[in-house]
Order: sequence, then structure tokens, then C-alpha cells
Amino acid sequence: MKRLHRQLKKYGILTLVTIVLVLLSVIPLRIAIAYHQTPQPQAILVLGGGENRE
Repeated sequence: MKRLHRQLKKYGILTLVTIVLVLLSVIPLRIAIAYHQTPQPQAILVLGGGENRE
């Protein structure tokens, strides 16, 4: 019985760590996908300001 409890505890911790790692890897993956799907700006338009700010 003690051995079964130890194995369940071991696999429970392993499962928890795996779930946390998967959830933490989802955020960077979604950021990378969004970065590749959005176009990059080719110019920036600034309205107003003085000549010395250009």
C-alpha cells in the first residue's frame, strides 16, 4: 500500500510539472505565431513637432 502511494505521489508530481511546462510554453508559441501573421511596418508617420525633432 505504501509503495502504491509513493508511485501515485511520484506520478502526480510528474504530471503537475508537465502541465505547468506545457502551459508556460503556450504563451511564447502564440506570440511567435502572432508575430509571423502580422505585417511589419515599413514607415512611421509622425504628425506635428518641430524641424529639429525629425
